[in-house]
Amino acid sequence: MHETLRSSFKLQKENAEWQRITSDCANNTFFSIYAKFYYEEDSFTPKSCDVRIQNYTGSITYGISKVESEIKFIYDKDIKDYVFFFVIKLKPLFANDEVNNVALDFMSFNNNHYKEISEVPSSFSNKHLMFVHLEYENHHEGIINSETNINELNFIDQNHFLRDGDQIKGVSFIDFSSVDNKLYDPHESPIKEELIIPTSGEQQTVFYVSSRPCRDIYVRFF
Repeated sequence: MHETLRSSFKLQKENAEWQRITSDCANNTFFSIYAKFYYEEDSFTPKSCDVRIQNYTGSITYGISKVESEIKFIYDKDIKDYVFFFVIKLKPLFANDEVNNVALDFMSFNNNHYKEISEVPSSFSNKHLMFVHLEYENHHEGIINSETNINELNFIDQNHFLRDGDQIKGVSFIDFSSVDNKLYDPHESPIKEELIIPTSGEQQTVFYVSSRPCRDIYVRFF
């Protein structure tokens, strides 16, 4: 169902306003992400952006650790069309609510394997959605191992780990949509790859995205 839901973003060159592009909840904190895009003079080709997070409820402050400068034009298997893939990295216990003047650039992963497209766009328009991916940095990166005393930790990042008494376990989900109900890590990149053999007979690697787990990620420009 989530792949049919859209946020709206008005393309405006003057007096840019903060517009919401996605919302989520992590470590029991609910927040929304807002953005302003700045464009080339004669088009809606984005040249830079500002991004802001607003924490609304919850005791854990989330902040923006990085905004990826590269916007990828890539096929989305869930909506069966190409999207602009935009990545924002977040971190818990990190009070940084705004990142400004992020230089932007386009990179195309189009190879006409999944869907024929005559021209790769260089501008935002209502023809293609933007896929907003929130990447959650692991607060315990390089800290937790088999010898870690869990009771000495002041905070456990539930977005990556769950406490089980004196033990800690990684977070994973069962994908009931798969044939074998396999486990998957919700923090894996949504960018996937597969090998194909086109009519030329030469094996190629192609890339696509898949929007799992269910999140508010698609933005429609108008």
